[in-house]
Amino acid sequence: MQRNRPVERASALHIAVVVPVFRDWPSFAQLLDRLERALAGEAVSLSVVAVNDSPEAETAFRFTPPPGPGAIARVEILHLTRNLGHQRAIAVGLAYVEATLECDGVAVMDADGEDRPEDLGRLIRAARADPGAIVVAERRRRSEGVLFRCCYRLYKRAFRLLTGQTVDFGNFCLIPRRFLIHLVSMSEIWSNFPAGLLQSRLPIKRLPTERGTRYHGRSTMNLVGLIVHGLGAISVFSDAVFVRVTLLSSTFLVLTGVSILTVLGLKATGHATPGWASSLSVSLSVLAVQMVMLSVVAAFMVLNNRTSATVIPRLNYRNFLLRREIVWSRRDTDAARAIA
Repeated sequence: MQRNRPVERASALHIAVVVPVFRDWPSFAQLLDRLERALAGEAVSLSVVAVNDSPEAETAFRFTPPPGPGAIARVEILHLTRNLGHQRAIAVGLAYVEATLECDGVAVMDADGEDRPEDLGRLIRAARADPGAIVVAERRRRSEGVLFRCCYRLYKRAFRLLTGQTVDFGNFCLIPRRFLIHLVSMSEIWSNFPAGLLQSRLPIKRLPTERGTRYHGRSTMNLVGLIVHGLGAISVFSDAVFVRVTLLSSTFLVLTGVSILTVLGLKATGHATPGWASSLSVSLSVLAVQMVMLSVVAAFMVLNNRTSATVIPRLNYRNFLLRREIVWSRRDTDAARAIA
């Protein structure tokens, strides 16, 4: 008679969760509660690292985990010396985790609710199935207004045209521990984290997700913020942009030269209207000079980027870290209960 074999449970994973927070601590507290509920059935232990990107803001919040074992094992806050912005706050958090925490992987997610805690469980399961890749949340739709969505589509097309890469994911991802040292050694994630992931050439696995609903308030991302964000992403691929701009300029110069010769030929054979050939030739020459200047400026910008000092998160994150605050630890709570 064949005996039923016990079902094997997956070994518990220790995941560090980096969450940049800008004056939205009520949302962060709600995120912690939802993480506890969403990951209650997962074999996972979370160390949540909030990066306080607004040092002057009040960080008091309440987190009361349910009794008994839970998903969250530790919550701490990194207070920065100044406001760095969303992308750089993520870079500081990743560098801190790499230097101080032992974990199996690192997740990056926002605190506002648009990165759903339920999807973190999906990322973890996808990482278990394919531990050799960074699992990113691929956005299938956005929840902003029509104007913002149209501008975002234009940004994605411009990014594709200038860099040859496709950016279809944001910050929400799960990074295996062994890849973390490579990422925090890259200056590119200081400018734009998703673009830095693409530039790293590490294996990436996309997981389709839906954008969640914000817990409180409205998004602070506006058209100006989107443009700044897009320029930061494109700057990561400055070499590729320079090559494409140079090829475009060269092609335009060739076409301009052919056009000028054609106009002069028409003038010599008497088929051109008086004055028309000269005006068109001058206009084409001015455009050609502008394209040459564009290539020269692009070349100098690329050379300047190569010679200027860059920020390596792994080496420089301590310069922006004011202090760390452990706000809750399950181990300390259990020890206090045992003493009581």
